[in-house]
Amino acid sequence: MDIIRAPRSSGSILKPFLYQMMLQEGELLPNMLIPDVPIMVEGFQPQNYNLKFDGAVPASLALSRSLNLPAVNMLKQYGVLNFLEQRRGEIKTGGKLARELGVSRTAVWKAVRALREDGHDIQALPNSGYRLLGDSDGLSLQGIEKHLSTDRFGRKIELHDTLASTNSYIKGLDTSRLPDGFAVIADGQTAGRGRLGREFVSPPRQGVYLSVLSRPAIGVGDITLLTLCAAVAVCRAIETVCGASPRIKWVNDIYLEGKKVSGILSEAFLSAELGAVEYAVIGIGINTGEVDASVAGIATSIYRAIGLRGVRNRLAASLLNHLEWACDLLDGGAGREALLREYASRLYILGKRVRARYPHGNREGTVLGVDASGALRLEGADGTLSIVRSGEIEIMDNVQEEDHEKEMAYDP
Repeated sequence: MDIIRAPRSSGSILKPFLYQMMLQEGELLPNMLIPDVPIMVEGFQPQNYNLKFDGAVPASLALSRSLNLPAVNMLKQYGVLNFLEQRRGEIKTGGKLARELGVSRTAVWKAVRALREDGHDIQALPNSGYRLLGDSDGLSLQGIEKHLSTDRFGRKIELHDTLASTNSYIKGLDTSRLPDGFAVIADGQTAGRGRLGREFVSPPRQGVYLSVLSRPAIGVGDITLLTLCAAVAVCRAIETVCGASPRIKWVNDIYLEGKKVSGILSEAFLSAELGAVEYAVIGIGINTGEVDASVAGIATSIYRAIGLRGVRNRLAASLLNHLEWACDLLDGGAGREALLREYASRLYILGKRVRARYPHGNREGTVLGVDASGALRLEGADGTLSIVRSGEIEIMDNVQEEDHEKEMAYDP
């Protein structure tokens, strides 16, 4: 029997590690019994929690006396959340919720209060009941899983209140035991990181902060392609869920309405024996709500750019859907070429004069697109072609993008 380790953040609600075991493909299973499950909950004494899901009543939870109070409360909260999530926008009475979950109306009231404190926009209507609003932006496993269409990515997810960094968290685990597509999502990060060691500001409940462990079949020379996959996935997810048209600043920043809305940090770990990538951690942050004042001059969010709220669950799911699709194209052939062409077509610096800054000098030119490895192709003032594989890119002027018929955005 596996041991489930459920971290507990100070002052926060336990996240649904126990409840998650009662879910499959986002749905509760009828007549499912999970006896004597060993659970280690940080901050509490280890013990066996006997869990039973009573399939006779939809979404009901029968809890044994061995389950301690914090865990009982957590299960009630996520039972309420799952019930309302599946009926988003509908009004359900406290009595209906109590009967469905097998708890008291007082327990429902307490669970709703805790969920509202955790960021879920649940209306309490006098003499009517409770309703999860359509634009509620609280993250939940149920809200994410119902929109997943993947085979691997996000099929095992950990959802946390706060982490230092989702990338660092995954790297601190025994990665040899984690499946391809294992995902970690945090409501906030205290030490989010970006490329070149920069900070990625990640305030609580204002973004999607997600990392995925991937086991791509690629060589060392193709590591940059993982970031390209993530960039295309972010653009597609934002288009699908929000109807906006983001653009890419090579190599890992996503812009919306002229400001940065998303950043990507891909970290690959090599197998010395195989001379290839053993696994990679792909970290993605998307600003969705208010923008921290410290970066307001250069950053934006989904809400700030287009006025849309309540998209975090759908955006996280869409991101996982498109990321799996993009990573699967790395097997080579026409799929990889199509990915590179799409990435190049989304570059907002295409046709612009830029300066590639290095520690020991700069290189200037007009952006033509990318090559087969994802490196940037530049044309100098004298017509000389050069390749940029690293460094910082800054736009030198406001030259308009060249005609698409003239440019060669991707050149193998």
